[in-house]
Amino acid sequence: MPHRSRLNTVVIDVPGTRFAAAVAFWATALGRRPSKDPGAAQPYLALEGGGAPPDVVLQKIDEAARYHVDIATDDVEAEVRRLEAAGATVVGPVETWVVLRDPAGLFVCVIPAGSDDFETTSTLWE
Repeated sequence: MPHRSRLNTVVIDVPGTRFAAAVAFWATALGRRPSKDPGAAQPYLALEGGGAPPDVVLQKIDEAARYHVDIATDDVEAEVRRLEAAGATVVGPVETWVVLRDPAGLFVCVIPAGSDDFETTSTLWE
């Protein structure tokens, strides 16, 4: 089934004890500003500014630091099937999205598209 998708978000997963320092580092490194005080992140904090996508979000976690990406799509089920065919493994659904692992074991979340420019900035899959 034809559908669209694109890399939407790079999520930097950070243990809570290092969260404020990581927010400060990534804001400086990318020339962006935190959307709120790091202490108010429950568990997400976006870094704003900086122009073009992808969005950059830090997530407070209780595990080791890692990165994951969010792929936005207009058809979550079709995109999950496409990524499974490419070698991903489904971890499971969460609210409106599905968590996968890529062949290296890294997380990939397939999320519903929500931006106004999605159709013009995404890839059409036939």
